Amino acid sequence: MLSGPQFSALWARTGQDRIPYPFKVTSTLATADEYEAEQRGIRSAFSGPEHDPLDSALLVLAEPDLRIEISGSAGADGGTPIRMTGALARGHGIAAVQHPGAEVVIRGCEPYDVGRQLIAQLPDTDAGTAAGVVVPLAPAGSARAARILDRPSTSQGVVTVIRGSRHSPRPVGGLAWRDIEGDGRYLVWGDTAVAVEPGTAWDLLDAVTRLTGRIAAGHPV
Repeated sequence: MLSGPQFSALWARTGQDRIPYPFKVTSTLATADEYEAEQRGIRSAFSGPEHDPLDSALLVLAEPDLRIEISGSAGADGGTPIRMTGALARGHGIAAVQHPGAEVVIRGCEPYDVGRQLIAQLPDTDAGTAAGVVVPLAPAGSARAARILDRPSTSQGVVTVIRGSRHSPRPVGGLAWRDIEGDGRYLVWGDTAVAVEPGTAWDLLDAVTRLTGRIAAGHPV
């Protein structure tokens, strides 16, 4: 596990100038000089060859062929952020999760298993009990979807699949989920029309797998 400042310092070594979405890292230090000194100290502490696997994992996140981003919130008040990202590159797979306190956990895995590793970190919720609907993007259709979704929730968010490098991203698609308190999970997707369907974590994973396409086995970092 890396602290927020540790992740920020080591991420800078990848050559990327922005923390990967949807992660968020802030500093409590009073001045820029203090911050830079802290970052240099962290990079020095992680300079030994024993940290090469971590550097390799960060490079997969920094230079992906395909990545999955999951952002959302949990809790009755939506106050607990959900921030996850995973990447595939050069036969390697990495799943990274940022905890509410900013700590980041990075796991190496088979490339085809990145989606499952991430979705397994979401709250374990049964499928909702209402029948699914497919509605047009019009006020009447929105009202039908709202009857299912506009209720108190315990978690919600968006999953996005993107191909290409961070400098030339090519979004593939995505979908949302919403866990309704006392009912269950609903998956939401669509462009010209909106589909709202009850679904489990396995249904969410199946939808993400359709977006990523078949992924071969590789070489876990």
